[in-house]
Amino acid sequence: MAYVLRVLESYPPQRVTFFMPQLVQALRYDGEKLVERYLLRATQRSHIFAHILIWNLQGETCELESGKDSSAMVDKFN
Repeated sequence: MAYVLRVLESYPPQRVTFFMPQLVQALRYDGEKLVERYLLRATQRSHIFAHILIWNLQGETCELESGKDSSAMVDKFN
């Protein structure tokens, strides 16, 4: 996962928005919080990326199979 995120860092956030649904899903299984840190850095570089991320996170604000509530993640980005 670290390699993928390093590659994504080299692209502007607007090009990465295509992969937003997959990145949001990856948050569920991101024990090391690598995806979360990447997303936070990308939101600081692009307001458009931040808005798209919030929309995708709000779409995932249901009870997760892992038992974690993803609404706490939405609050980090608001």
